[in-house]
Amino acid sequence: MKTKRLKKLLMGMGLSRNQVNHMVKAQRENGARSVSNKLYYFHAKRGIQSLEPELLPYLRSIVLADVVEDDDGRGF
Repeated sequence: MKTKRLKKLLMGMGLSRNQVNHMVKAQRENGARSVSNKLYYFHAKRGIQSLEPELLPYLRSIVLADVVEDDDGRGF
């Protein structure tokens, strides 16, 4: 999935262009490089659908990161 398609799908869920651009930028800068646009859309869609419509303007970003395991084998 191209980034342009990802942005259009996220805007179709009710997010503004600025919100979508910020979300994609935050994922690129802070998120895991192994996360594809398709995987990001799947998780973002699930998270956005669980929100009430009046809370959408307050959504800042969703960042998917790698899990880092501690010495005891649990991720944080």
